[in-house]
Amino acid sequence: MCEDFDQSLPDASQSISRQTSGAESTDTTASGQLMSPEEKAQIEVLGVTMSEAEVLLDRFRRLMAPLMPFVVLPSELSAAQLYAQEPFLLHAIITVTYFHDLSKQQILVKHLMRDVSQRILLDNEKTVGILQGLLVSVLCSTPSAGLLLTRSDLRGLVSYTRVLGSAGDQSPSLGHCNDH
Repeated sequence: MCEDFDQSLPDASQSISRQTSGAESTDTTASGQLMSPEEKAQIEVLGVTMSEAEVLLDRFRRLMAPLMPFVVLPSELSAAQLYAQEPFLLHAIITVTYFHDLSKQQILVKHLMRDVSQRILLDNEKTVGILQGLLVSVLCSTPSAGLLLTRSDLRGLVSYTRVLGSAGDQSPSLGHCNDH
């Protein structure tokens, strides 16, 4: 099922390497390219590089988006643009589409749960992108989809969805979802 992506994405051991010499350290991608501070911050949040996110976003569009009419992503919308507009939605998409490496996917699930907790409970964020990300996560949390959320994780996501649902008209709309 994921043969077409195994060549495009590095495994968990290849993603990022850190070389240290004295007091300085440099982060590089699997291909040996130096990363900017923005790329390092994105990787800390998403768990993957932006080029990996592009491949995973394409996977989502082809395999999952047709089953989720509540997430409309224009074909010209890049992962970087989606990250700038709705970072949690991209985070959820990356998590559910990383089924070629289940051990790393479980790490991504924990990061996703931490991210949604921070955004909703601590930062009081209530956006359509968070709601969409929660729905994507819940709908893909079946053993056949490869994303195995625990019952506790699912209860938490459903509770967050209820909190967002009670936001009413306070949530901003996503212009990019309805434009195309």
